[in-house]
Formats: sequence, structure tokens, C-alpha cells
Amino acid sequence: MAKRVRGRTKSRARKKRAGSGSRSYVWGGLALALAVGGYLGSMTLVESPVSYSSIEEHVKYGSTGSERRIGVPYAVVRALPELCEDYLPATARGAAQGYSSLGLIEERGHDLPVGFSRRRVRGMDLVGLNCGLCHVGQVQESATSEARTFVGMPANTVDLGSLDRFVRKCVSDSRFNLDNVLEVLEAEGVEIGWLERVRLQLGEFERSRERLLRLVDQLRFLQEVPEAGPGRVDTVNATKVLLSLDSGARQDREVASVDFAAIWQQGKKARMNLYWDGSNDSMQERHLLGAIHTGAVGTADIPQVMRVRNLFEAEQPPEYPFPVREERLPRGRQVYEQYCSECHGRDGRDLSGGQVGKVTPLGQIGTDSGRLDAYTETVSEAQRTLSPDGQVSFRRFKPTAGYANIPLDGLWLRAPYLHNGSVPSLRDLLEPSERRPRRFYRGSRRYDPRRVGFVSSEPEQDGRPLFDYDTTQLGNSNRGHEGERYGTELSSVDKDSLIEYLKRF
Repeated sequence: MAKRVRGRTKSRARKKRAGSGSRSYVWGGLALALAVGGYLGSMTLVESPVSYSSIEEHVKYGSTGSERRIGVPYAVVRALPELCEDYLPATARGAAQGYSSLGLIEERGHDLPVGFSRRRVRGMDLVGLNCGLCHVGQVQESATSEARTFVGMPANTVDLGSLDRFVRKCVSDSRFNLDNVLEVLEAEGVEIGWLERVRLQLGEFERSRERLLRLVDQLRFLQEVPEAGPGRVDTVNATKVLLSLDSGARQDREVASVDFAAIWQQGKKARMNLYWDGSNDSMQERHLLGAIHTGAVGTADIPQVMRVRNLFEAEQPPEYPFPVREERLPRGRQVYEQYCSECHGRDGRDLSGGQVGKVTPLGQIGTDSGRLDAYTETVSEAQRTLSPDGQVSFRRFKPTAGYANIPLDGLWLRAPYLHNGSVPSLRDLLEPSERRPRRFYRGSRRYDPRRVGFVSSEPEQDGRPLFDYDTTQLGNSNRGHEGERYGTELSSVDKDSLIEYLKRF
């Protein structure tokens, strides 16, 4: 009897151990499933922008939130220049040189151009646009020197119209398919994660095609007006498209192309009526509208945008790097104080002056009216309905009757001049409009310290074709800011002295 009991006891013990082992396998499998599920969940649900500890790098490459709305897979963006090289502007050497052929800035150590940002969204790296696309530029001090990059200056070489045409042609081409994109990446040694690859195969690639086509369709007005060329943009007509406002018949449409703005020392300009037409006096709203211009309508990452604002509240413009004729500075200062300081500030750091940041009526300033004519009360009211994040709204936009008297900090980096960039150099600006160049080339990085502006007489630079700017085209007039009160009747000596003084701004 005792043996039977002991046998039963052992049998039960074996069964107990077996049951315990089975439960261990179940719990282990469940734990593994939860871990894999958690990993996949974190990969597909969590989003995070690529972060930069350097605030300057953040301005150039950091996210403003545009990827959430207009983001295109990193794999696609990287492959486009190689995939559709024949749609890029040709160079003298026969090589398209990637995005730099469109005037975009490509820096060593970065795999995307300045102004292109990355954000991890649902397990996939998406590329969007940021403030650096329009507010980072380059200067080449001589034909043999390396270009220097300056944060805050207008993006003097970036040609948004050419970028739009390139993307439009490429995504409509039969070569634009996933197999070809992956082949290009493999040839260039670019690796993408397995999850990203799976998502591309399961429809994300086709969605990116639709997104790109939708984006270029929103920019279709760029192909229906005279080309803006590098360093300029027509944000008014872009806003009309975004808000589905009637832009009028093509032949009647106003052209509102203006230069990209310089954005240093924003803290000192906080309550000034800025934008070229003085249509907003809120620094906060100006920065948030900038996020919308990058594509972040309702999706802006406000803390990331505020990092950009924080830099430019106090950022100083770079100092003029070329020699200055010191002996002419005293007379140059006298001329400036007599003709310029009331509207443009005491100098490049002291922005005080009775008319600084205020609007001069068009009848007085006499410059091209395209921007004013295009920005109507209807556009202003509709613009106030936009939101960068779905919560913040704009309240301080309004049409004006002229153009703003802007401070001149970093003036040497702002060429070409006037709101529409129709005058290539400071020396040309001090001449009456009939003696200013009727045509010149925009988009060069090479600097002309004698006339204070970028070299504008050459049709190409380093094999890259430049833009032929015709001042007779709609929106391109170089008239205005002339006459006795604007210094165009000064003697040559006084003009040269004034220019020497302005180099220090």
C-alpha cells in the first residue's frame, strides 16, 4: 500500500512539474509576444524629430513639424536626384550635381540639403522642409575660395521654382517606382530599416507619390507667372492656393514675388511692422507663419519652432569680411544720418529711428506694386483662419498702403535690393532707375565687394546656370526708392562714402 501511495505521489509530482513547465512556456511566449508587440508599437506609434544640440544646426536641419503633413520617405528624397538626373539643370561638366544644381546648400557630413528636416513617424523616416530653406545662404569671397554658410541671411541661391519643376517631372516619370528607388539606394550604399522597407512595399511609396503630386499641384501657380528665380518667393499667391481663394485669370493675376528676408535681431524688431509690406507687427506670428510656409499647417511642432525664434531674437549679422576704406567712413556716416537713419535706424545695431519699422506709402516710395496689389483684405481675413498647430490663430495680419522701412542690419548680405530683389548691388541702388541694370543674373554665391552685392554679370557659376532677371517682367520693376530724398542725386564721392559706411552694418 505504501508503495502505491508513493507511486501515486511521484506521478502527481511529475504531472505538476510538467504543468508548471507548460505554463512557463506559455508565460515566456506571452512575454516575448508582448515585447515584440511593444517594440513594434514603439516603432509605429511613437514619433520623434531628429534633434540637434547646436541651435545653428537645428535651424538648418531641425524639424518644424512639416513632416506630419507633407513628409516624404527619406528613401525617396535621397534617390530622386540620381533617379531623375536628366531633369536637373545641366552643368558645364555634364553632371547634374544633385540638389546643389537647384541652388540648395549641401554640406559635408549631412545627407540632406539645408532646409530639409527629418522626423521618425510610425517607424519611417519622413523628410519635410524647415526655415533654413529660405533663411540660410552662402558667400564665396573669390572664384577659388570655399563658400561660407551664414544662418539668418536670405537663401540667395535657392530656386524653389526649379525644385518644383524637377519634382513635378520626376514623380510623373515611369522611372519613379519603388524598385528603381531601392536600386539607387543600394548603389549609393544607403541603408533603410526593414520596417521602413516593408511599409514602402505595403503602400507608403504610392502614398508618397500622391503626396508629392498634391504638393506640386498646390504650387502650380509658380508655373503660371514669370519665374521668381533664386532667392525669391511669392507667398501671397501660395497662400491663395492654400486657402482655395480665387487667384484670377492667369493674364490678370498680380505677381507678388519678393526676396527671402534676413531675420537677425528679431528681439529688437518685435513690434515693428515687418514683412516687406508691413502687414504684421508680431514677431511671434511671423515665426509661426514661417512654419506654415514650410508645410506645417495644423501640424507645427511649436517647441521646435520656438528654438528657431530664440536664436534669431538675439542673433547678430556676420561682419563684413572685406577691407573698408576707413578714411571715407566719417563722410559716409554724415550722409547716412542725413538721408537714411530716420527710416532705417541709426546703424546696424542701434535700430532706433522715428520711421523705422513703419510703412511708407507706395506713392512716396514708388517701387513695384505687385506685392501690395496681391495682398488684399480677403487674403488677410482668410490668412487669420490658418493655424500652425490647430490651436494658435493669427490676429495681426492686415493689408497696408506701402512698404515697410526695414532695419539694415547685415545689409551687405541682403543683395539684390528692394523688396522684389530687382537691383543687384548697393551701388546700383544709389542710381536713378533708368541707370540701374535692366537685366542681370541672380543666384551667384560669388561676392562683389566693390559694388556690394553678388556678381551679377555672368550667366553661370561653376557650371551651374544662373537666372536671367528681367526687370520688364510683371512684378520685377526696379523703379522707386529714387530722387533727392533717397540719395540718387548725390555726388559720386558721397555715394561711395555712404557705401563704405553701410558695409559696417
